[in-house]
Amino acid sequence: MGNNIDIKTLEALRDGDHKSFEVVFIAYYNKTKAFINGYIKSQADAEELAEDLFVNL
Repeated sequence: MGNNIDIKTLEALRDGDHKSFEVVFIAYYNKTKAFINGYIKSQADAEELAEDLFVNL
């Protein structure tokens, strides 16, 4: 599947499916963390903020 998340996965995520969350998390966590780190220049804070984002997702 790679980084191409399909509609069925997103719909399952919306419905609370744990496996779908895992797929999205694996696909986007590192990219999200790198994006945040580009702004705040703190690896530890970027990790925490990325994790917070996924907890809220």
